[in-house]
Amino acid sequence: MSLAAALFVTAAAAVAGPLMLMLAVTRTDTGPAASTLVSTATTLESGDSTTTAPSTTVVEPASATSIVSTLTDVSDIAAVAVASVVRVEMTVSFRGRERVAASGSGVIVDTGTIVTNAHVVGTGTGVSVTLNDGSTHPGTLVGVDTDHDLAVISIDSTDLTPVKFGSTEDLLVGDPAIAIGYPLGLEGGPSVSTGIVSAKGRTITDSTASLSGIIQTDAAITEGSSGGALLDAQGSLVGITTAVGVSSVGIEGIGFAIPIETIEQVLPELLATG
Repeated sequence: MSLAAALFVTAAAAVAGPLMLMLAVTRTDTGPAASTLVSTATTLESGDSTTTAPSTTVVEPASATSIVSTLTDVSDIAAVAVASVVRVEMTVSFRGRERVAASGSGVIVDTGTIVTNAHVVGTGTGVSVTLNDGSTHPGTLVGVDTDHDLAVISIDSTDLTPVKFGSTEDLLVGDPAIAIGYPLGLEGGPSVSTGIVSAKGRTITDSTASLSGIIQTDAAITEGSSGGALLDAQGSLVGITTAVGVSSVGIEGIGFAIPIETIEQVLPELLATG
């Protein structure tokens, strides 16, 4: 089963019609032979998506004894976490030349090991990974789990910064959320956006597949953010960003991420296939 098709959710009392979930991968037109890979990036905001942290006080969740980092410390979190987020480009052969078919994001989880979305790697035959320092490395697709929309890529590099794993167990609705990725395939490093955890335990479904336990957030996520990191207030990974909500009037500021527990469950299985 695949999540390549658009995901639909019925929105109760939605005036503008049902909400569509757009898989957050930037697709590039590589010619008539690949007409399905036409980017809609031009319809989106293409400016710097880094957002400034609000100055309001964030209330500690009742389940936490203390919060070392809050939304007022986003710059500190970002300074560390951006090194763990990469751009993933999928290439196809067109008229004898390799062209970029789609651009997404990925998260370094171990030395040489990167987790991204299955729908990102399903858009081409070759893999290229660009690190935060600007260096580009050829990648190898290790394994794909379309049921959970997750994939693992390996690169031959030891100079990597793995992300710190968190947990959604104590994550509360209203807690801070930080999204890091490469929206629209923009050059110059990843983008950082902030918001809150809007909901937990969402199920998003299309005609062929269903993802459960999904985190909903209002942190800015758009095309190219697929496979990026969703962090908690301590800078720990709590999810992999996968889709955004779009209605007939445009992007609705609703993003979705696969929870860390699903990643921890699927990752050993994918590594075993490599």
